[in-house]
Amino acid sequence: GGILIMAGALVLIRRLLPVDGPGFSSVFQGALRYNTYVAFAATTAIA
Repeated sequence: GGILIMAGALVLIRRLLPVDGPGFSSVFQGALRYNTYVAFAATTAIA
């Protein structure tokens, strides 16, 4: 759920960032990829 919220927020603020399409994809992936790995580690630790 949180990753989807973050992705939506990034898409909404895209117009405020002074980057082109390829630059935004790097920002998008960088912001979400780390959080996904943290979520995987947390769920593994809980299970």
